[in-house]
Amino acid sequence: MTTYIAWDGKEYPKPTPAGWYLGADGRWWPPDHGPGPSEVPPVAAPEAAPVVAPNAQTAVQGSGGGSGKVLIGVVLVVLLLGGIVVALLAGGESDPVSETATTVFRTETTSEGAPETSTDPNPTASSTTTVAPPGKGSIEDPYALGDVVTIQYTDITEGEERVWEIEVTGAVSDQTDAVLAENQFNDAPPDGFRFAVAPIRVTYISGPAPASLFDLNFKALGPSAVVLTTFDPSCGVVPNALDTLAEAFPGGTLEGNICWVAKPSDIEELTMLIEIFLVDGETFVELH
Repeated sequence: MTTYIAWDGKEYPKPTPAGWYLGADGRWWPPDHGPGPSEVPPVAAPEAAPVVAPNAQTAVQGSGGGSGKVLIGVVLVVLLLGGIVVALLAGGESDPVSETATTVFRTETTSEGAPETSTDPNPTASSTTTVAPPGKGSIEDPYALGDVVTIQYTDITEGEERVWEIEVTGAVSDQTDAVLAENQFNDAPPDGFRFAVAPIRVTYISGPAPASLFDLNFKALGPSAVVLTTFDPSCGVVPNALDTLAEAFPGGTLEGNICWVAKPSDIEELTMLIEIFLVDGETFVELH
């Protein structure tokens, strides 16, 4: 049986879902998500056309046989030197076909918290800058457990504003035994780690429809100061898991559990980071 690696780092049997593509990171991603496909090889520049020297076979007649031959020799030398100069000048010109322009988009957060999009004409330079939002929801002042957190941003693809409401409905806890009992193929966490699970509620308030929960990325941070993701490493099949690939129209609500592989000493002090796909900045919410 052949398999493939999906966006969440898990291995599934082929075929891949319709419309998915193989990303540059070697994983299969849904449309309009992921790092994009592998780079296409650049178009080779066409070979420069050879320089054709002017016709040097010109009949020159002199008053005498010797002077005529000398004049023909001088003409041939002049033509030869002229051809060399033309070739050198042609070789020094740049080939405009081989020069390609790449625009890298950058999204920053202004002091008012609204996203601001600009372009970076230099594809080789780092093009993303994370600007921590001030005030409530920052790492210094996270939202409390049970707060309804409003996430508002401009969708890069649609160019329209999207608004979500997210609420952590219960404290994070060690659910290792429950996760292992959920599916016989679930692997135990690495030595010194446990499965930390938190229940959340997500509601799509307004914006282009449908909206995918895939735009929302839920991470966690504890005293160990290491950012945890839900997919690398993965907890496996989680009881009543939040469907992160689900879609919703305005007013639609989804609930479920999210899980991180964490150290036992971190679980009781974890803080959740809410990130938006392809948008810089994050919102912090306490999980205890």
